[in-house]
Amino acid sequence: MPAFESTRGYGFMNGEVELEVPATASVLPLFSRFGTLMLGEAGIEFRLRGGRWFVQVP
Repeated sequence: MPAFESTRGYGFMNGEVELEVPATASVLPLFSRFGTLMLGEAGIEFRLRGGRWFVQVP
């Protein structure tokens, strides 16, 4: 999968995303959130699908 430039919106950590895959985050044992896991030059990000909730690991 080729690297591409992301549309850097508010709160995005990576300027260039190398890998983007669908993922699920287990916030609570019975509550999962569906979104996208992105790996780039600055770290790993999880973005909620259609929302503003995110996790960033530099």
